[in-house]
Amino acid sequence: MLVIDKNKNIHLTRGNTLTLKCAPKVTDPETGEKSDYQPQEGDTFRFAISKGYEGDAAYQLMCEAEIDPETWIMTIPAAKTKELSYETYNYDCECTFADGTVDTYISAQIEITGETK
Repeated sequence: MLVIDKNKNIHLTRGNTLTLKCAPKVTDPETGEKSDYQPQEGDTFRFAISKGYEGDAAYQLMCEAEIDPETWIMTIPAAKTKELSYETYNYDCECTFADGTVDTYISAQIEITGETK
């Protein structure tokens, strides 16, 4: 089971496939309307789960996946989530722009919960 709360925290049953739409949003300065970012050539997008942070850097990367900029969907397969312990991790979605600038556009927690045997 997958549940995402109002704070973007994820609750996932271990051993389940994690598929999410992770589109970065931009705000039109004139209208205030939000829309999906239009990727530029050379931009890359990634979703990562880590055990925590030391200063500004994530440590003990547990798994990661590319986010497809055509669909904004990323998938962590069931076999990978099965390897995670029952605990709470950090996750983030980030864009590395073609010029090397990095923007973390979503950052929250992911709790791996129990599975039925």
